[in-house]
Amino acid sequence: MQSKKQGIIRSAESLEGEIKEQEDRRSKLEERISKVRMARTQLSSKLDELSSAAEPEVQNVHYLEQELDELKTFETEKTAELDQLNAESKRIKTSIMAEEEKLKQLGRSTEEYDNRIQSLQNEVKESRSQLQRISSSDEFDKRRIAEYKEKLKTAKEQESLCMDTLKKLEEGAIKVGDRISDLRQVERITNEINRTKHRIESIETDTGNINAVKKRYKELEEKQRNCTELISCLQTDIKELKTALEQRKSYYQKTEKYFITTIKCYFAKILESRQFKGYMDIKMKEETLELVVQPQHGSQGVTTTANLSGGERSFSTVAFLYSLWQCMEFPFYFLDEFDVYMDKLNRTKVIDILVNHAKSRPQLQFVFLTPQDVSFISKDVSILRSHGLRRTYRQFCLST
Repeated sequence: MQSKKQGIIRSAESLEGEIKEQEDRRSKLEERISKVRMARTQLSSKLDELSSAAEPEVQNVHYLEQELDELKTFETEKTAELDQLNAESKRIKTSIMAEEEKLKQLGRSTEEYDNRIQSLQNEVKESRSQLQRISSSDEFDKRRIAEYKEKLKTAKEQESLCMDTLKKLEEGAIKVGDRISDLRQVERITNEINRTKHRIESIETDTGNINAVKKRYKELEEKQRNCTELISCLQTDIKELKTALEQRKSYYQKTEKYFITTIKCYFAKILESRQFKGYMDIKMKEETLELVVQPQHGSQGVTTTANLSGGERSFSTVAFLYSLWQCMEFPFYFLDEFDVYMDKLNRTKVIDILVNHAKSRPQLQFVFLTPQDVSFISKDVSILRSHGLRRTYRQFCLST
C-alpha cells in the first residue's frame, strides 16, 4: 500500500512538472501571438494609410506596388504563422486540461488510499491496544495467583503453628486436671466476654486509655520543657533590659544634671555681665522653672521677673534664651524685638553677647529683629532694613 502511494505521489509530481512546462510554453506562445497580432495591426494600419494616401506620382507607382506586394507577402506569412500558433496553443490547452484531469484522478486515488491507510492504521492501533490489554490482564492474573499462593502458604504455616499451640495447651490442661465433661455453651461464653469488654471500656472511660494518657503526658512534658526554655530566655532578656534601663536612667540623670548646671551657670554669667544677681530654680519632679533676678541698683532685693521693669525683664529673658542655646543646637535661630524697653547700655551689651555667640558658630544662622538703631554694630555683620511698616523702620540683624 505504501509503495503504491509513493508511486502515485511520484506520478503526480511528474505531471505537475509537465503541466508547469506546458504553462511556460503556453505563455511564450501567447507572447509570440501578441507580437504577431501587433505586427499585423501595424501592417493593416500602414496599408490603410497607403490606400487613403493621395495619388502618387507615376515614377513611384512601380516602387509602391513592389512594396505593397512585399507587405502582402509578409502579412500572409504572419497570418499563417498566427494560425499555426493558435493551433499549437489549442493543442497545448487540450494537453493541459487532460493532464489536470489526470492530476485530479490521481488526487482522488491518493485520497482514497489515505483513507484506506488511516482505517488500516486505526485497526492496527486497536489490535495493539487489545493485545496490550490481554497481556496486562494475563500478567495481573499471574500476580494474583502468586499472591493467593503466598497467602495460602502463610495460612498453612499459621494453621500449623495453631495446631502446635493447641497441642501444647492440651498437654498443659491434662497436667492440670481432667477435661471438663460439661462444657459451657458458646452463647454464655460470648455474653461473659461482652460483659468483660464493657467493664474494660467503663474503666478506660473513667481513667482514660493508657496510650492516650501516655501521649497526653508526652505532649504536656514537651510543652512544659518549651515553656521553661521560653521563661529562661525571657528572664535573661528582662535582666538585660533592666541593666540597660539602669544605664539609660543613670545616663539620663547625668545628662539632666549637666544641662541644668550648664543653664544655671550661663544664666548667672550673663546676669553678672550687667552686675545683676540671680539664679534659676529648676524642679524636674514638679516640672516647674522659676527665674529669680536682683537688678543692679534694685532696692527690692531678689525677686521674680514679674516685679522687674520692662528693660530688666527683657535682659533676663535674653539671658534665659542664651543659656538654653548652650544646651541645644538648631540650624536657625530667631529673636524678635528682644531689646524692647532696654536702655542703650543694656542694648549694646545684649547685642554684643548675641553677635559674639553667632560668630562663634559660623555653621549656624542667627536672625535678630529689632525696631531700634543698630548703627554701632561692626561692619562684618549683615544688616537689612525694611521701611513702610507700622513703625518708622525695622532693622534686621543677621549674623554671617
